[in-house]
Amino acid sequence: NGGDYLGIQATQKGNNVYFNNAIYNVTGARLYAPSLHTYNGSHADGELIIDHVGGGNNLLVCIPLKVSGSASTGGSSFFHAFLSYAPQKKGGTANVNVSNWSFNSIVPPGKYYFYNGTAPYPPCTGAYNIIVFNSDKAINVSSTDFSHLTAVITKNTITTKGTPAGGL
Repeated sequence: NGGDYLGIQATQKGNNVYFNNAIYNVTGARLYAPSLHTYNGSHADGELIIDHVGGGNNLLVCIPLKVSGSASTGGSSFFHAFLSYAPQKKGGTANVNVSNWSFNSIVPPGKYYFYNGTAPYPPCTGAYNIIVFNSDKAINVSSTDFSHLTAVITKNTITTKGTPAGGL
């Protein structure tokens, strides 16, 4: 529990991803509510940011969350496997063993936005390749599981940065 996000550590080795002919390894993820990115000017219910290292610049894959559906369908089952075990206090940790669980099961197929920048969360440093899926590719999370999430983390107060003068 990072306070305003829930951190998920990947413990299994060999989680390779290929992007722009470079190999990246998944190190973990952060789960925010509401989203850090805005979608058509509004924040999504939440956002999953999957962190990868390698390939020169590191890689972040950002997927919006939408509260809907039951815990047994689509992305909802992914979150249902661990959110009820989330540590209650900032700095708290929990070990959760989940079988047949993978970030691959929730990364949506299709188009995405891409930009180079710093991490979208404090201290907003580093050099990252950043993939952001649109809100029509949002992952479903059940209202019960989302309530577990928002009960253990605080609403983030990170503000969206404006478009650079040179554009995106």
